[in-house]
Amino acid sequence: MQADMKATLKAKIIDCLSEASGVLHNFMTVEKFILWLQLVDMGNAEPEEILECVRELWGEVYSLSSCLEAYEHVLVKNPGQAMLVDVDEDGDPIYAALDVDGDVVRLTQSEIESECEAQYFGFQYFNDSTGGWGEGTYLDVQKSVDSPQFMTLGRTIPVPDPC
Repeated sequence: MQADMKATLKAKIIDCLSEASGVLHNFMTVEKFILWLQLVDMGNAEPEEILECVRELWGEVYSLSSCLEAYEHVLVKNPGQAMLVDVDEDGDPIYAALDVDGDVVRLTQSEIESECEAQYFGFQYFNDSTGGWGEGTYLDVQKSVDSPQFMTLGRTIPVPDPC
């Protein structure tokens, strides 16, 4: 299957999940997901092509915990840095950083500059259907991990107060 066709098919599968508020990893097996997907019109894609894409997506789509683990892996290699991971609804950059205990925390650019307290990334911001933040997808998360953009912290980040 050509790369552009595969990308289009993967995007369609993710759209189907998002529209149904489905979570790929909740299906437990690729086979159970394929049974659900048979109820959806996948155009003229062959079953083998769909299965190939689903197997790849199974390893590519992030859960909240696997997303934070990927961020942690990058941040451990880049001490004192905050990594750009998203943009909020007002267009302000959102960064991931490690607190003094080594946990991944969330900061906006203004919180970094004003030395405000960090907060933990919450499940309410993560879209399990697409494997990304808000309207984003697993592709956006992967891009931020593969090609990180950093901001120097210039301070240590204390452990956030529990909610």
